[in-house]
Amino acid sequence: MNAGTIRTEIELLFRRESGRLTAVLTRILGPHNLSLAEDVVQESFIAALDHWSAGGIPDNAPAWLLTTARRRAIDLIRRERTRRRFAPDLAVFLDQPSVSNSSTVALLALMCFAAARLDSRIDDSGRLVPLDQQDRSLWDRTLIDRGFSYLQQSSQMEALWAGPYHLEAAIASRHCSAATFGDTDWPSICNLYDRLLEIAPTPLTSLNRAVAISYRSGPQAGIDLIEGLDSAGVVPHSHVVAASLAHLYARAGQPERARGHLEAALARARTEHERRLIELQVSRATGSP
Repeated sequence: MNAGTIRTEIELLFRRESGRLTAVLTRILGPHNLSLAEDVVQESFIAALDHWSAGGIPDNAPAWLLTTARRRAIDLIRRERTRRRFAPDLAVFLDQPSVSNSSTVALLALMCFAAARLDSRIDDSGRLVPLDQQDRSLWDRTLIDRGFSYLQQSSQMEALWAGPYHLEAAIASRHCSAATFGDTDWPSICNLYDRLLEIAPTPLTSLNRAVAISYRSGPQAGIDLIEGLDSAGVVPHSHVVAASLAHLYARAGQPERARGHLEAALARARTEHERRLIELQVSRATGSP
């Protein structure tokens, strides 16, 4: 099987399996690290390109990806993985002359933005660091610049409309271009989520959009959206929703409401790691130790 065929198969697998892999990793990493789970999933596909180009696509490709994604999540938590480990794989993928599809190049831009931020996501004690607390000086500017280059390239190719990868990469680019969390262009991010929700509606997109709106318009706006999604059954009735509401109510200065959702989130959490992350996120929002 030639390299072009393998790249095509990997893109098809990404479309079909990335959502399921993200759900598994969210249970490992905790509800407030959905974007990190997506990043680790993307890295598993980069690894697939490297391994499958040499040994061929395995008989059970989804199982291979799941195993690799789990291992990469553990490696990340233990700080045993760095961005340099994946830069060569990215370079091999991006420099292939046959990578000429607009959607594929947009996906690669998204991978660059994700890989660039990995070193800042774990502190010295092995705890996951939320986006607003990350040391942005640790972000890999070379990979970020490359992500912008490929995002621009994808917009100049044959596609006449922006697909999901274009919009997801554009959202990631807004985060990577902000010098501080406070400088984040939330109105632009919200507009991009609106467009993404129109063409590729998923519970995760709806939830991420609500969180983005809470930073643009205030926590109450996010609360109203998530509670509406929850009542309508758009998002799963799980610890993820309860934890998000706990965090938003804490930001809104309503500790009693936050506490109620926190208790629900902790009761629904499946692992001790998830419970610790939920407590950490809410305690940070309330300013409690």
